[in-house]
Amino acid sequence: MYVRGQGEDLTSSRGQTSLRRFVEGCSPKGIVFITLDDATPSPQLLLYQGRVELVHRMEALLAEKTVDISAVVASSGDLLVSANGLLPGLHPEVIELRLPGGLVQESYCQIGIGLNELREEGILVICLDRAMPESGTPGQSQWQDLQIRQLLGRWEDEYQWIKALARGGQLENTGADNCPSLSDTTVCMLNTAFGLGGLKAPQRIFQTALNDRGRSVFGYGWMH
Repeated sequence: MYVRGQGEDLTSSRGQTSLRRFVEGCSPKGIVFITLDDATPSPQLLLYQGRVELVHRMEALLAEKTVDISAVVASSGDLLVSANGLLPGLHPEVIELRLPGGLVQESYCQIGIGLNELREEGILVICLDRAMPESGTPGQSQWQDLQIRQLLGRWEDEYQWIKALARGGQLENTGADNCPSLSDTTVCMLNTAFGLGGLKAPQRIFQTALNDRGRSVFGYGWMH
């Protein structure tokens, strides 16, 4: 699942209502938020709520992709509020995987691929993009939504083409091209979500306008 919005947007009543509708009928064992922070030197796992077993499971999955976790830190913050609001009364395990900026795009995609097993184990994984549009004018988010969907569709086509040529060979260069009007953070998070989604375009989309100044929460979902 890819979600774009600021922390205060995700904890607002309208933002929470939108997300709850999107996951209606699901009762995940836990929620993993994947975020990006340029100030983070290496990947970090932050345990907000729950047991440490899920942290160890993620460490093992990422190790298979040669991703080392620099620290495991107990923490609290707006993500915990968002998770408990998203699944009220369930008190799910809540973990944040905070990724550094500056990795090659393929690395973000491989991280998503590595964590795909969590979805099969009943964990809701959310790639949270906190990047703000360059313009806050009405219609800006809709324009970027169109760009993002076109980008994801192109990545899927490229992967299928490479796969056909290689007869099942390894993915090469998928997602390496950028989209000039999207931020680096957005492209990194999209690459991660694309890997989580099995290298396919998303099947579901949602968007909720929060005010008349272009602020909104929107995202995409990959079904099993």
